[in-house]
Amino acid sequence: MIPLISGNRMVLPKFAFARAQAWESHFKDLLAGDFLAALGAGAAFWVLLYFFSGRGFDASFSLRNTSRYVLLVGAYPILEELVFRGAIQGWLSRTGWAMRKPWHRITASNVLTSILFSLLHTLRHSHSWAVAIFLPSLLFGYFRDKTGRLSGSIVLHIFYNAGYFFLFRFAAQHSSQ
Repeated sequence: MIPLISGNRMVLPKFAFARAQAWESHFKDLLAGDFLAALGAGAAFWVLLYFFSGRGFDASFSLRNTSRYVLLVGAYPILEELVFRGAIQGWLSRTGWAMRKPWHRITASNVLTSILFSLLHTLRHSHSWAVAIFLPSLLFGYFRDKTGRLSGSIVLHIFYNAGYFFLFRFAAQHSSQ
């Protein structure tokens, strides 16, 4: 954005202020109580999973090299959010599915996208784990619907994956001592 010179003072174009206000509003949405609660719920889930998983469970196989970790924690969540929340949920929302709300602020497009997201996770995970993925998927979709942007769902997805893979890396190291 290029400032304009008016007399002896610099003036920013009006569109620059509108854009800045939109981003400020977006970040306020992400720092609202429900987003912070979603972050806290992820951390609580990791702790419960750690204590109830037992010593034999070892998911650290995927963390033996840095590039695999970056894929699991960064690239895959971004790609999944672009495809599922961006393309699929966005398309369903534009076809009228967004107006159908089967459960407190959770749209039908979000539910359908989350079912598809969970089903596709059965290709690489157990059926019970794929079912467990349904609830976080609903949260990702909720923040996509709430803000109209993907940044909230991407941040949350990266946070959940990072905590999960760190936790089980820690659990594997801790149980081997």
